[in-house]
Amino acid sequence: MTRPLQCLTSLVVLALVLSQSGHCAVVKQLSTPGSKTSLYGRSWESLLRGFCYITPLDINEVEYEKRCGEKSDSKWPCFKGLGKYTFADVKFEPWLEPLDMSKEILLMDDEATGKLPDQECELLAGPLLTCSILSSAFTLRNASDAFTMWFVFDGVRLRYYDYDDKTGCYKIELKSKGYRSIFVSDGNGKDRDLDTQKHLETGTQLCSKWITVGIRM
Repeated sequence: MTRPLQCLTSLVVLALVLSQSGHCAVVKQLSTPGSKTSLYGRSWESLLRGFCYITPLDINEVEYEKRCGEKSDSKWPCFKGLGKYTFADVKFEPWLEPLDMSKEILLMDDEATGKLPDQECELLAGPLLTCSILSSAFTLRNASDAFTMWFVFDGVRLRYYDYDDKTGCYKIELKSKGYRSIFVSDGNGKDRDLDTQKHLETGTQLCSKWITVGIRM
C-alpha cells in the first residue's frame, strides 16, 4: 500500500471512530442546573456509553406532574413499570414522525413510584417476578406522538400509537422474541389486558390513564 493511500485510509478510519464516539455517548449534559436531573449516575455513565441503542433520558418532575399528577388531565396516558425492571436500558424510537425521544419522554424519577399489594402484584405478574419494586413512571411531552419502546436486553417491545384526545383512547401492541414475555394492565381489575406469554404478537385499544408495563420469564 502506498503512503498516500495509507494516509487516506487512516483518515477514513479516524472519521468513522469519531462519528461513532459522538453517537454512542448516551449520557447528556444538562444545560439548566436544577431544572432536570439525569437518570444515570456516574456508574451508569461509564457502563452505557458503549451502547448506542440505549436512549438517554432525563428526570423532569415538573413536566411529569403537569401530565400525571393528581390535578392532571384524566385522558392523558401515563406509564409505570412493574417489577425489578427500570427504563435505564430501554430504547425509545419514534414510529410515525422523526422525533428526539430523549426530549419527548418525561421521567418521574429513578426511584420506586410505590408498591402494589403483594396479592395484586402476584396476580398481575405471577410468582416468577419480584413485585416489591415499581420502576420509574414516565409520560409523553405530546400524547399524540407514536413510539416504540424496546427492552433491548429482554427481547420485548411495546408500541403506542393512534391516541385520541377526545376519548383518551390509544392502541398498544406488544411483541416478544420468545424467551421473555411483556404484558400491560390498565388498572381496571387485576388481570393483564395484553400478554405475549401465549401470543408473541398481540395488540388492543385501551382507554385508561395509567398503564402498567411488566416483563416475565
